[in-house]
Amino acid sequence: MSDFDELPPSDRAKVYASPGVQVRFDAARCRHSGRCVLGAPEVFDTDARPWIQPGNADPEHVAEVVRRCPTGALHYLLADGPAEEPDRPTTVTPLPDGPLEIRGDLRLTGPWGEAREVPEVRAQLCRCGASANKPFCDGSHERIGWHDDRP
Repeated sequence: MSDFDELPPSDRAKVYASPGVQVRFDAARCRHSGRCVLGAPEVFDTDARPWIQPGNADPEHVAEVVRRCPTGALHYLLADGPAEEPDRPTTVTPLPDGPLEIRGDLRLTGPWGEAREVPEVRAQLCRCGASANKPFCDGSHERIGWHDDRP
């Protein structure tokens, strides 16, 4: 991915910039795994405003922590580095009573007001059918009590 414009459009996405790295956060995709806060509390501090301060750590460290985000709510662009490489091979993991977690070289089609595929490297996709943010999971499975039927 070479540019934030390639990501799925979102009214809830914001970009936080520092000289070495930019971080894009899409609140509509966040499922609050906490991997960002635990990985770099000096950058991702929910008590601070703004809550993402990428200049508080080395850009490579910020990028490494962003790659831990399972939903794709966080993405980064390094000023002097490569774009995020997709995992190879692509993996699809059904989470118990929850979404499909996918990582790899993905092309998503969604309700973005136009027929187009969007490149992506990480996402959690709805399995229950109730998400208001399809194809992404928004946690509706918890609200409706959806369970998968796997043993």
